[in-house]
Order: sequence, then structure tokens, then C-alpha cells
Amino acid sequence: MHIFDIDGVVADLQPFFIKDLCQHVGCTPAEIDITTHNIKVPGYNISDDTIFDIAVNTTVKYVDEIKPYKHAIEYLIEYQQYTGDTIHFLTARKGASVEKATHTWLNTHLKADFIVHFNADKVQFMRSNPQFNVVFEDRFTTANELDFVPWVYLLNRPWNIGRIAKNHVTRIDSMYLPNHITCG
Repeated sequence: MHIFDIDGVVADLQPFFIKDLCQHVGCTPAEIDITTHNIKVPGYNISDDTIFDIAVNTTVKYVDEIKPYKHAIEYLIEYQQYTGDTIHFLTARKGASVEKATHTWLNTHLKADFIVHFNADKVQFMRSNPQFNVVFEDRFTTANELDFVPWVYLLNRPWNIGRIAKNHVTRIDSMYLPNHITCG
């Protein structure tokens, strides 16, 4: 079975996150280094908790404006039609407001059955759920840590370009792959 991260894989949260981060610290988008998931703004000390809170609040605030990545919804629908499986999502986001916003967003864009696993330590979750043998992820570090999963797809995003992935990770530009349904 396949499992999908949401932010950075299915939902394009980045423009809204950058906007809110700039408002929070008083910077311009050009000052933000998004080439890693450890977002840096020169001259500003921003904790990981603050980054996480901004991302969660951005999801809630812009739920009606966030767009899916190209081919993501088409892939998910084809996957479900082909396999008959319920679509599973895995996200580190947590809290009632973000859970509600996430379900609202998915119900708006994806007319299919799905389950969202919230507040998950992704690596631990995957170790505990070996039925998921295909993962779509945008975080470089997470993808590299999933070396026990048969198929790991890392979506090329600005925050992971140029970083060398381990041999078990396949980099892709889009979720729409040749023979994409039958893998796994």
C-alpha cells in the first residue's frame, strides 16, 4: 500500500508559509533560505517550534487557497481506482484546528476515501506499519531514514535539491510516473 505526506507532496503550502513567516519575523521572501527543511532567515533566530506553529497556522488560515501540486490529485484518484485501497496520508501536523483544516482541504480537492495519520513520527510509524511499502515524501532526511521501506519517492522541491539521497530513494519531479500505479 502507498502512503503520502501532505505538505510538500500533495498540497503546495510553501507560498503561504513564506508569506506568514515573513510577517512573523519582519523579513522579505528573498531573505529566507528554503534550501533545507531547517528554514533559516539570516539575522533572525527562529526556533523549530515557531516554524512548526507557523506552518500549522498557515494550513488553517489558507485552507481555501492552498492548491494541490500538479498531478497529485490525479495520481491519488487513479491509485485508488486501480487498487481499491483507501488513500493514507502521514503528517507531522497536530492539533484539532489543523486536523479540521486538513480534512476540509482533502474533502475539497480529493473525492475519494482517505485516512490521515496525524502527529506521527514518520519513521516510527512506518516501522510499525509495514503494510505501507511505497512512500511519497518531500523531506530529504525522512526519505533517507526510511531505508527499510521498499519504495521511497522523494519529490524534488527547493528544500531538497542538490542533496544526495541514499540508494533506496528515487527522486521524482511529479507524482505522475510511467507505470506509477503498479509499483509496490
